[in-house]
Amino acid sequence: MSRKSSKKLKVYYLPVTLTQFQKDLSEILISLHAKSFRASLAGESQANALSKPCGSPADPETHSYPKLSQRQLTYIFDSNIRAVANHPSLLVDHYMPRQLLRMEPTESSIAGSHKFQVLNQLIDSICFRDREGSPNEVIKCAIVAHSIKELDLLEGLVLGKKFRIKRLSGTSLYNEKHKFPNLATVDSTINKDGTPNSLSSTSSNSNSTSYTGYSKDDYDYSVKRNLKKRKVNTDDWLFLATTKHLKHDQYLLANYEIDMIISFDPMLEIELPALQVLKNNANKDIPIIKLLVQNSPDHYLLDSEIKNSNTNLSYLNNNDHIDNGQEYEEIKCSLLYFLQARNAQVDNCDIDFIKLVKCCLEGKDCNNFLPPLDLITLDEASKDSSDSEFWRPQLTKLQYSSTELPLWDSPLDIKTYQTELMHRAVIRLRDIQDEYTKGNSPLYENRLKENQRQNKLDEIKNSVGLTFKKKQELEKSINDSEKRFKHAMTESTKLENKINVLLKNKQELEIFTKLSYNTISSENQLEKKSALTAKLDEYVDRNATLSNKLKELEQTNAEKSKLNDELRSKYQVESSKAAESAQTVKNLEESMKSLQNEVNGPLTKFSTESLKKEMEFLQNDFQSLKARNKFLKNYINLMNRQYDLKNKNNIQVEKAAGTGTRFRSTRSNTPNYT
Repeated sequence: MSRKSSKKLKVYYLPVTLTQFQKDLSEILISLHAKSFRASLAGESQANALSKPCGSPADPETHSYPKLSQRQLTYIFDSNIRAVANHPSLLVDHYMPRQLLRMEPTESSIAGSHKFQVLNQLIDSICFRDREGSPNEVIKCAIVAHSIKELDLLEGLVLGKKFRIKRLSGTSLYNEKHKFPNLATVDSTINKDGTPNSLSSTSSNSNSTSYTGYSKDDYDYSVKRNLKKRKVNTDDWLFLATTKHLKHDQYLLANYEIDMIISFDPMLEIELPALQVLKNNANKDIPIIKLLVQNSPDHYLLDSEIKNSNTNLSYLNNNDHIDNGQEYEEIKCSLLYFLQARNAQVDNCDIDFIKLVKCCLEGKDCNNFLPPLDLITLDEASKDSSDSEFWRPQLTKLQYSSTELPLWDSPLDIKTYQTELMHRAVIRLRDIQDEYTKGNSPLYENRLKENQRQNKLDEIKNSVGLTFKKKQELEKSINDSEKRFKHAMTESTKLENKINVLLKNKQELEIFTKLSYNTISSENQLEKKSALTAKLDEYVDRNATLSNKLKELEQTNAEKSKLNDELRSKYQVESSKAAESAQTVKNLEESMKSLQNEVNGPLTKFSTESLKKEMEFLQNDFQSLKARNKFLKNYINLMNRQYDLKNKNNIQVEKAAGTGTRFRSTRSNTPNYT
């Protein structure tokens, strides 16, 4: 399928499918309208369709609503099918609390409509785009909905996102007081230098200060200066409007410089005056992204329009050119095609929304990577409207419940229709809730088993942790024991050395005692006394040698101690000098920093700049005087060459000036009085 485009307005259709709940609601609507719509296709005339109701008139005592005709039911069928295709909540025909809409939308609310899912992805792609490579720093996007109720749902979806929102149709759910900048509101009463304009100086404004004639100081709190200090907001803009409002106000989007339009209404006509004004004012291509449900009544009606740009079948936007009979026939044909193609398999279209947004903002053609939007070709069996299987509603199959939808064959008034629709929708919701509950019961069991397994695992982890802690304590005690053992071994080695020394001394003493007592006899007293004396002399000599060695060591130790004291005093002196040098360096650094601050300060810069300017002025003055002096010298030389100014009188004058005497060049014309 080709996509229609015009100059500066490029239209792109994004394929959208129906969620399971939307399909169920469509089947519920088919169960209520099947027999009535089948009768309208049987060839009933328009006059009978307009006048003849489906049943007898209502009893005024029991009912207060008239019966609906087949034509009315067909219109209601078409309207509700379109509402369900947009969002299931639009099928509810009652007041929706604004506080509920202002709440953050849940996943189930967004998941209920594929259109809302696609819009959410588009909005996120715009918000989180690559701003460095984007040609526009701030994007201004318009979202066009069918009705105010749908616009409320859309505003509830985009509230809280990083956008500035402006509601153009209906009342805003939450006024965030975002003001679109208007260049015409710039204060023209202030000149560029900050002084008030002379034309407006006489205006009486209590908030503005009067001009005193003095130059303003740096503390200027004027509106213009505060606007300069204000932080620039780079959040994108979202403008929310409806198709009906665009029809009645051609200047609705004229002053906002729209960059992109996202239309929930695929029947939005490009030739609307509001879009034409926007196209004429734009200096760039404005892409229009339309969300179109595949094989829907809108898709059936738009297929011929997109293939042939000269054909316009969007009767919802051009009712003045299409009579009611042709409109009614087109509604029936579109609904019949939807009924025939509703169970066909539709391929899931994977769209790169980031690439799509980037391509639209750059003004390139996006049809290359968009999926096709061809209608499904129906076979002959599906085209046969007399087949009973074709009219039987088929809900989405559930595992734990099987709800059958009987075809409604009684007359309907508006109250009965809404009650039965609500009743069948509630039954289906209860079945889905039961399906959810029963489907979650094995999940709960598995979750309980998993919790028990996790508890056992936690117990094992706890026991492992305690064992590991005990192991660490044992390792610590082993390490302490090893340290104590090493210390004990060292002490035992020292004690063994002492014991060996003591044993050696003991042996020497034993030998000495043997010499003094055991070897003394009456025969050789003198020899033994001489041996004892020699041994004592040996010990005395040895003691003297050790004493001399001890004195030498003590003297060496005293010299080293003295040298150590001298070095310590020298170290203290040097360290004090180093501390004084460090303090001096620190003071010099601080003084240097203060001098640098003074040099780089505003006062020094101002005086330096003033001196530089004065020096430049004096240099310019000197150059001008030099040039003037040169000119005078040249002029004197020229006059000397042209006229004989150096005559005798002048020579005499020069001589007199050289000798310092007075000379009178001319006689005085003044008469002498006697």
